[in-house]
Amino acid sequence: PLSFGYTVGAVQRQYMESLTNIYKLGLEKYLGNYRLAYTGIVSTINQTQPAYGQLIQTQWVGPTNNRVGLAYSFGMEPTVISPGALASVKTQFIQLDGLYWLTKQLGVTASLWHGMQGDYYQRNGGQIGIRVAFD
Repeated sequence: PLSFGYTVGAVQRQYMESLTNIYKLGLEKYLGNYRLAYTGIVSTINQTQPAYGQLIQTQWVGPTNNRVGLAYSFGMEPTVISPGALASVKTQFIQLDGLYWLTKQLGVTASLWHGMQGDYYQRNGGQIGIRVAFD
């Protein structure tokens, strides 16, 4: 499909020492078998110190709805370092994922990712799953 879309999102999370707000605005465009998407992200802790991030995605969608995608996000994210101490830390995340349909109703999904959050966390992982479609 040669279509265009958008996403709008807001998430609020309450923790013992802080309140986090995350706002997202995204645009996507389908060009032939490809999907391109961009999402801008603004996040705050306790309504202070806004931080900005971005998510860029591309995805190939085959004629039988098999898919391969790549996502890359980067930017700053507010983080509670210790009680009462906030900081914006640099984040970076990359993910490769796919979906292969075995039948029209049963598919296999897989993904691999690598993420960095400042000097605090490095998250690497993978996932294999089953997707079921209901007609």
